[in-house]
Amino acid sequence: YASDPDWAPVEYLNKEGRPTGMTSEYLERLQKLLGVEFKAVLSATWTEAINQLDSGGIDLLPAVAQTTNRLQRFRFTTPYLNFPVAIFAPVDAPFLGNLEALAGKRVAVVGGYAIHEWLQQDHPAIYLVSVANTAVGLREVAERRVDAFVDNLVTTSYAIGRSGFLQVRMA
Repeated sequence: YASDPDWAPVEYLNKEGRPTGMTSEYLERLQKLLGVEFKAVLSATWTEAINQLDSGGIDLLPAVAQTTNRLQRFRFTTPYLNFPVAIFAPVDAPFLGNLEALAGKRVAVVGGYAIHEWLQQDHPAIYLVSVANTAVGLREVAERRVDAFVDNLVTTSYAIGRSGFLQVRMA
């Protein structure tokens, strides 16, 4: 299996370079219950992890979200984690109550994440700016190169606290 190296607290690489987080703990429990062994294959990015699954280099991505495109390529279990998607913007930006409010705006999304595909498909009026990871997306908002960042509420809130992007808030 592989995991996203920078999606704390769900999954990330710790200081020793080992997969850590909710998904690792879940897999450890499954190993004990099922009597199987999961071996981590490191990937530098989420896109690399998806490519490893596509090519057969790994058998499992424990936190991959289902999308129309991915359904054609992969098999999915019933989700065991479910997080809301949220909009993040500068603290002084007006309230953006829904995704329709982002029409015509520059919005950062992590390239290769399910949210990127969902927004492309369901909200084509949003101008998407692909970024490498959550921290880069938050920096783009903080430095006002984009109007907003759309991502998972849990991991993005965690990143705001960890990185100190106090000039960015959920909008």
